[in-house]
Amino acid sequence: MVIFFTGTGNSRYAARRIAEVTEDELHDSFKAIRENQGEYFESQKPLVFVCPTYAYRIPRVFEKYIRQCEFIGNKEAYFVMTCGSYIGSAQTHIEKMCDDLGLKFMGVAKLVMPENYICMFDSPTDEQAHKIICAADKIIDETANAIKNNKRLKPIRGSAFMTYFVNAIFYRLFVNDKKFYTTDDCTGCGMCSALCPMNNIKMHDKHPVWQGKCTQCQCCIAVCPHQAIEYGEKAKGKNRYYLK
Repeated sequence: MVIFFTGTGNSRYAARRIAEVTEDELHDSFKAIRENQGEYFESQKPLVFVCPTYAYRIPRVFEKYIRQCEFIGNKEAYFVMTCGSYIGSAQTHIEKMCDDLGLKFMGVAKLVMPENYICMFDSPTDEQAHKIICAADKIIDETANAIKNNKRLKPIRGSAFMTYFVNAIFYRLFVNDKKFYTTDDCTGCGMCSALCPMNNIKMHDKHPVWQGKCTQCQCCIAVCPHQAIEYGEKAKGKNRYYLK
């Protein structure tokens, strides 16, 4: 069972490719996370969790979802984390979560994909993104074949300071929706509201209104067909990256 969470498509892309190689079922956590509930899974194959890296850990919203779920059958758990460059000591945190849930940790893979956090960093051009994805395909396939052959992934050890201290500061200071706004280019199509995994955007008078439950997944600002969503001054002029 390949279970994924995505904001701008990187993790969905990786999860689909892994499911194809392992000939396994693919499951999008979107609906359950949007409704703030867990799910029941029964699988004879290992569990594969694919998600972005948020401040050197798996997203807190995805961890909450995993902890709400019930897993029957195969308890082996692999993790694949898409990132711009580095996942810190995410493995240590995931191992602890697996212990709590009675899952057998089989390793975490780091997958460098195009940077999507345009509220803080620069995004790649479409050409640059294509090259990064092509380079990532090899890592995805190697990881998928290791999973298919029931092999443990190589350990990834990094900075505990980044995963715990920086993560806490990041969520305290930056994970909010206070600076999102729409420009006059907004047509009121509602795509941002429909695709927000947190169900955090409501349409009012044909304009999106953020409700304070943002996880900074970048979906709304990236998916807007008219580039009508901004985040203060941080995202102005930047390429919107969304992998369909």
